[in-house]
Order: sequence, then structure tokens, then C-alpha cells
Amino acid sequence: MLAGTPNPLCTTIQLRTQHPGDDDGIDNDGNGYIDDFVGWDFRNNDNNPYDGHYHGTHVAGTVGAKGNNGIGVAGVCWEVQLAALKFLSDGGNGNTMDAIEAVNYAINNGMPISNNSWGGGAFSQALYDAIQNGIDSHLFVAAAGNWYSDNDAIPFYPASYENDNVIAVAATDRFDNKASFSHHGLTSVDLGAPGVDIWSCFPGNNYNSISGTSMAAPHVVGACALLWSRCADKTNLEIKTGILNTVDPLAALDGITVSGGTVES
Repeated sequence: MLAGTPNPLCTTIQLRTQHPGDDDGIDNDGNGYIDDFVGWDFRNNDNNPYDGHYHGTHVAGTVGAKGNNGIGVAGVCWEVQLAALKFLSDGGNGNTMDAIEAVNYAINNGMPISNNSWGGGAFSQALYDAIQNGIDSHLFVAAAGNWYSDNDAIPFYPASYENDNVIAVAATDRFDNKASFSHHGLTSVDLGAPGVDIWSCFPGNNYNSISGTSMAAPHVVGACALLWSRCADKTNLEIKTGILNTVDPLAALDGITVSGGTVES
């Protein structure tokens, strides 16, 4: 079982739009999922991945809330499209097989980036293999964890999977310090991003601030999407390299993360 920060949604870039009348009970694209126009709920096996908590909605707002419109908040990448892939309950529990199915769905449906603000449980070879299936096409951005730990010493999955297409993200605060709760790791956590008192979307047309490496990861997802929009010819691994090579160096992250810095602001 996976238990950690409640996150019903795995926020993923996807090019797909739902129109009135599209729900026809037919798997029109032949991908094995009926009427999956906004994503899929792998826990309940239906096409309504509603965020009954708030965590996934908050993450999605950080990735791509529309900016410069005088409403609410602005995400990192304003023109991005998102799909909701839910595999945890509204209380934050789920199983590894549903997580694997969600990862496979993202990769098989051509989604280039997934935000994985969830964690817990032991190493899973099957989940590792699922992530590896996207080695040439998919970036798997993961929250490093919120229990003050060193991931080099005690791995925290999925952030600690050693696939080259994984980006593990620590949290920083407004003073460019590592957040007190954030995991770190000189060889296992790639970079930091803002993760303290982050203001973003909540269900029901609301907004609120919360903290966590879950809030840091979507900043990196948005940055990757923004970079990819300007460098469409680059591979996923080239995008990862570009992000890590252009961090803002921080003394607080030097020696405890791979890049020694935070996502470029």
C-alpha cells in the first residue's frame, strides 16, 4: 500500500479536450479506457477523477493556472493542458498496482511529463519498470518527501527510483533555505523548488496555501513544460539536463542535492 501526503491526482500534461456529447460509452480511441477525456480514476475504475481532497487541484494550479487575467493565481506554464490521473483515495491511500497503471497510461497516451506528488512504500521492480518504459519519452517528476530525511541513506519512493527520467524535488522557502521538513540527498534529490506557503487552487473555485515537497514538484513540472514549449526538438532527458544545469545556486542546497540549486526563477 502507498500511504503519504493525500494526493488523489497525478497531474500530467496531455493534449486532449472534452466537448459536450463526447460521453458516448464507447472507447473511441481504442486505448482501453471509455470516455477518458479528462483522465482516469484508477482506484474506482471510471472516467471521473474528481479531487475529493484538494491536493491534486493545488498541484495542478501551480503547474498551469492561467495568468495575467486578474483571477486567482498564476501557474508556471499558462498554456499547458492537464489530465487528472487518480489512483489514491481522498484520504491518501492506494496500491502500487494502480500507480503502475496510471504511469503506464500517461506514457502510452503520449504524455511527456507527469507530476508525482505522492510517496511511500518499498521499492517496486514493477513500478521501476513502468517508469523505465518512458525513458525516451517521459519525465517523471517526484516530490522528495516531507520527513526531514536523507534519501541517500533511506530511499523514499518514487522519488528515489534511479531511472534517468526521474527528477526528484526538494522544497525551499521564501528565504532560499531548504524547508525544514524537506528530504534531501546529494545523489538522490536533484534540485529544489518553492514549497512553503504556496498559494494555489482548491476545489470549488477556492484558493489556499499549503506546504510540502508536493508543492515544489509542480514548479519543476511547469518549468519543464515551459522549456519544452520553447525547445520542442529536445528529448525528455535533454530537458532534464537543461533544467538541472540552469538552477539558481543556493548555499542551503549545496552538498545535499545533485544540482545544488533551485529551479530557475
